[in-house]
Amino acid sequence: MIMIHFPYDWITGSQSAFLNAFRDDDAKLRRAREFWNSLQNCEVWLLIGAIAIGVIFAILYYTWWNKIARPGGYHYRIRHWVGFAVVSSILCFVGSYWLYDFIVVNKTINKIAEGFQLNLSMINIAVCFILYFIISFLWCNWGKTNAYPFLKFRK
Repeated sequence: MIMIHFPYDWITGSQSAFLNAFRDDDAKLRRAREFWNSLQNCEVWLLIGAIAIGVIFAILYYTWWNKIARPGGYHYRIRHWVGFAVVSSILCFVGSYWLYDFIVVNKTINKIAEGFQLNLSMINIAVCFILYFIISFLWCNWGKTNAYPFLKFRK
């Protein structure tokens, strides 16, 4: 599978540098290769999950949530936008953390491998929030919405 270079490459580093630490022990080298291959597969799914969660929550905010009538009227407060961003980021983190546990094999080969799970999950939070922000900006400026207009620059 092709390695996703953005945004994960700077965390995982190069395959040869990672495997070089295990060149003296064939059993550990085999487990390290299995780990690296499963990590490559996991990165694709992690990125797809982060994109999906960011897009879905932005669409839910601008369609479903802002059409719910409350006694005080519609949801025109920035705290609701931020709340959706936080919930999408938390779900992205938990989903990424779980998916890593589910897909990646031989996670305990060394300390570097153990740190990948948290780092990849944190990067996914950033990807999810950036997509949420971009879709919010586009929706506020070119879509129909009654949401809080803090990102609206067009008249």
